[in-house]
Amino acid sequence: QWDKAAYVAMMKGMAEGMPKETKMTHKPVIKVLSDSLVVFTDDFTVTMGKTKFSGSNAGLLVKVGDQWKWKSMMVAGWGGPGNAGK
Repeated sequence: QWDKAAYVAMMKGMAEGMPKETKMTHKPVIKVLSDSLVVFTDDFTVTMGKTKFSGSNAGLLVKVGDQWKWKSMMVAGWGGPGNAGK
């Protein structure tokens, strides 16, 4: 299991490689199923200059003790802009 620092370190190279004009928007929806189980969805849009693409992701978190842990995360839309749903 990764902690926040490990995840941020892994994603740092990708984030630093994006053009400065890159804009990202998110529409998260969090659903608390119980005291120890949460699901979420996030619809996102990324704009880089004249290029724009959207996608969705979802995840499942479980509470272990007093910490929330990622159990599962699914990401769609990164296979290439313009092909989703076709």
